[in-house]
Amino acid sequence: MKKIIKLLMLIALLIVVGCEDGGKIKVVNNTSYNLYTSIENKDYTIAGNSEISVEVSTDDKVFLLDDGETKKNITIVGETYSMYDSYQQEFPTTTSVKVNPGETTKIYCSPNYASLKVINNYELGISKIRFRQVNQFVTQEWNEKSYAVPFNNGDFRYIHLVPQTEENRFWYNFEVQFEDGTVIPYGTEYEGHFLNLDEQYLIEYNN
Repeated sequence: MKKIIKLLMLIALLIVVGCEDGGKIKVVNNTSYNLYTSIENKDYTIAGNSEISVEVSTDDKVFLLDDGETKKNITIVGETYSMYDSYQQEFPTTTSVKVNPGETTKIYCSPNYASLKVINNYELGISKIRFRQVNQFVTQEWNEKSYAVPFNNGDFRYIHLVPQTEENRFWYNFEVQFEDGTVIPYGTEYEGHFLNLDEQYLIEYNN
């Protein structure tokens, strides 16, 4: 009887000692530009070619009873990166990852886009950005991003762009329109801006 009691006490002790909670999510930015992520309702900016490690809560890990594995929602977008769901064939901004107590879940983000970034330090807001692809044979139609609330005073926007390749060479033209109707062009049908994978064309307006 005493042996049974001692065994039960030992098992109880192992259960108590074996309780563990909390893990980490590490996001590794393998692009040359910023990533923007949200983990447990906190926002983080990860500079190009750097990483962050964030402690997150998990269920308790209980010896012999529960491994404590917990799903955590995470949002990740990047200036030259987007997640891709091959099953749904779409580009989500939010996904879920599994985190175990006492362990680190690693997420690696490699570039899959080029991009245009527009920073506006003027008081006058930007209401529209247009872009198109041009090569020696074809000039494509303009694509347009409109902003119901024009951005200004140090705010910025970026747009994912398809990068050129050795097999498919082309350049981009851009137009930036301010809320007063002023349009500033960048490039023509005969010249423009070549962008490879993980390259960005930056437009910045200063007072």
